[in-house]
Amino acid sequence: MTTMKPGWIIRIRIATGPWKERRRCIEIIIQLDQKIVEQPVNLSPQELGDQGYAGSSQYLDCLGVGKGPEDRESDSRTYAISTTALGQARFPPEIWHLIIMHATTALSDESEDSSKYISNKVRMNSLWNLANVSKMHRQLVLRYWADTMHLLEQSDPWDLSVLGTSNEIDLLLRVRRLVCENGYQVYRAPKNAFEGFKFLEELILNCHSDINFGEDIQPHNAHEPQEGESDGQLATQDNPDGAHQPNMIIQPARMSYRRLRVELPSTLRRLRVYDSHVPDIYFIQQVVEQCPLLQSLTLARCTIFSRHGCDFWRRLPSTESDAYFSNQGVSAYAAAIGRELKQVQSLKELRIGIYLTNHAAIDEHLSQHAALTSTPDTDLRIWEKSCKDCVAQHYESTLAAEREATEILGKQVPTLLSVSWANFCSERRTGWSTHRIRRDKEGTFEGLADVANLIDSGKHVTGDRMNSQ
Repeated sequence: MTTMKPGWIIRIRIATGPWKERRRCIEIIIQLDQKIVEQPVNLSPQELGDQGYAGSSQYLDCLGVGKGPEDRESDSRTYAISTTALGQARFPPEIWHLIIMHATTALSDESEDSSKYISNKVRMNSLWNLANVSKMHRQLVLRYWADTMHLLEQSDPWDLSVLGTSNEIDLLLRVRRLVCENGYQVYRAPKNAFEGFKFLEELILNCHSDINFGEDIQPHNAHEPQEGESDGQLATQDNPDGAHQPNMIIQPARMSYRRLRVELPSTLRRLRVYDSHVPDIYFIQQVVEQCPLLQSLTLARCTIFSRHGCDFWRRLPSTESDAYFSNQGVSAYAAAIGRELKQVQSLKELRIGIYLTNHAAIDEHLSQHAALTSTPDTDLRIWEKSCKDCVAQHYESTLAAEREATEILGKQVPTLLSVSWANFCSERRTGWSTHRIRRDKEGTFEGLADVANLIDSGKHVTGDRMNSQ
């Protein structure tokens, strides 16, 4: 029998890489506030696992007990954890909770820019050995594994539910972040597709299929007049009050917008939309109606900088990319969406993937800075590096337009703390330009912070100088 007394320290080191290779380790330090008794009994290996005795050597590099800190390798991460509420137990489930929680955190990573969402979800096989120890361990692993789920097909929620039922756990209730990939086809999803995700906090949608090209599969409102459609003529998309907006969309009548039929969960705190073509107001109005708790909203576009070969842009004249790239009508656009968003009473962060830059900047870069012509076959590589000439010609005017729009939004939406815009002067042209809003203690708008941060994958541009971080 081993008695772990108050004041003792348990050190648990968890390897997060392949077995028998050099791995990054995390270290959990548990400061004991109450006695923990570890008393072996005559149980089978499976029963020992159910009691919490067994562990996988691939994830528990070593287990030590000491009275003070010890030097560890420099590639370890350390966490201090108190055990006030554990009481007497045989290596209690709470400790296994902590082990798995930190293991999944160390194994996962994510990054993003204004054109796409990138997430390296924890793979099940990374924790499978631990899950095979016992039923209890398997349930714990599944709970943390299900925290972020990627839907690739319409049947995935059902398959997840079946997996949970077979392990006596409702996995749908464990999902906090849901990523709907393009293959999921969210525009085909039924109205109640997200109904089982009762505690969902973050929803990431790939909405590239939001255009109907006259295919056999029609949008749910195919028999209703489509907005932007006018007897075979080109039509313009205006904002709700009829004012011209910089993301005006021009489309031939043979193409029509799709609207989401699926209801957004009312529990959402964060909604991220990527690769869309439809006007921002489509999503904003749905958020106002269905997401009263929303704190962060991202509306990112499909652009020539992220998907130059997109069928939607191929079918339009090259001059019509002002659907997401224009410095005209900025104040009217900001005022229009501000009037809608002020109804979302908890909104703190807003990111909109349009470029508040003169549309001529695209052709200027291709024909003058890069010595190319603006053709549909222009490779995406032409946009990968930042251009000093583009920065010199358009950075200041773009920054002024962004600050003008942000100030309007900051005054209209009383809870808003930051607004980001897609920025033409960023690396690969897909970075966010973020503007912070200053408020007094009562929440009254005071102004904008002095410096705008341009953020892209791994790079930060502050003011007029680029700094790698």
